[in-house]
This record gives sequence, C-alpha cells and structure tokens, in this order.
Amino acid sequence: PWRTEAAQICREAIAAIGLECADVFWEPGVLRLTVKKSNGEAPDAEETADASRAVVAALEPRDDDLRVLARHGVEVTSPGAS
Repeated sequence: PWRTEAAQICREAIAAIGLECADVFWEPGVLRLTVKKSNGEAPDAEETADASRAVVAALEPRDDDLRVLARHGVEVTSPGAS
C-alpha cells in the first residue's frame, strides 16, 4: 500500500536528521507527522522545519508513483503542539 511505503519514507527521512517520528496521521489532503527528539523532548521550530524539508525532499523523487505530495500537504509538528 502506498500509504505504508510513504510513511516509511517519512520515518527514514526524519531519522536521518536525528529526530524520531512519533506518529503519522493521514487526513483528507494532509499528511501530518509528529516528531520528537530521541530523549522524548519536543524539537524546536528550526528542527521541526528541518524535518518538514527532509520529508518533502524524500517524497519528491517518488511522487510520480506514490502521489503523496500531489494529494496531500505535509505538516510536521511536535507532541503537544496544536
């Protein structure tokens, strides 16, 4: 399934920049990812933005077949953020 594959790509991209993907939520038109530091703390705004850029960069090469970016906006947040 494309959602499982896309979620794994996102998790790997987030891990590559030193954060953890706590949750992946698929909503109509939105892929929402919750990220945290390995010590459980919330990342700062710059780290969250880095995670967003990393996810988009990882998904772009696969968008012709997965169509995640074509169908969903990407939102990266931290635990407790609204």
